[in-house]
Amino acid sequence: MGHEDDRSNEENINMAGYPFEDYGLEIYSLQSMYFDVLLSYKIERPVFKGFEVDTELSLNAISDQIFPIEGFEIEIEDAKHEYLKSAKCGKLEKAGIEALGKKELSNIIRSKVSNSYIYNLSYLSDHDVSKFNVMLEIPRGDDGYPTRIVVVLEYKPQEKLLRVITMY
Repeated sequence: MGHEDDRSNEENINMAGYPFEDYGLEIYSLQSMYFDVLLSYKIERPVFKGFEVDTELSLNAISDQIFPIEGFEIEIEDAKHEYLKSAKCGKLEKAGIEALGKKELSNIIRSKVSNSYIYNLSYLSDHDVSKFNVMLEIPRGDDGYPTRIVVVLEYKPQEKLLRVITMY
């Protein structure tokens, strides 16, 4: 986290004020002029050849089994596909993808996973689920702003599978 610029980077200040230490965590901080520019925001960009390790480092936060996800299958279960077409129909219609089959929808998701970054990584211990999000941007036919759809994917490294949990 960032701390005041007039403090030394040798100091580690808990600016958030949360009791991280009570949970066995250590506080590390930098002057805000460095933290804010370099560490607080990540610009979405393609995954360039040779830099796949960025995604792998991210996955390490939710799993001890790290594999390149570019080759993973995208799974949309039949029941999930029907749910998305009914409960999320408005969002899919706005994007113009409501009539897509599972294969076509999987291909769109696959291209985003392979060409962008993943975020909002978490491990749900109650369900033993490691998951992350990707953002789809679907161009609209009316030349309006692209429709953005968040896709939540379960990371299943043993099966080399990314299972769609939901889209919104």
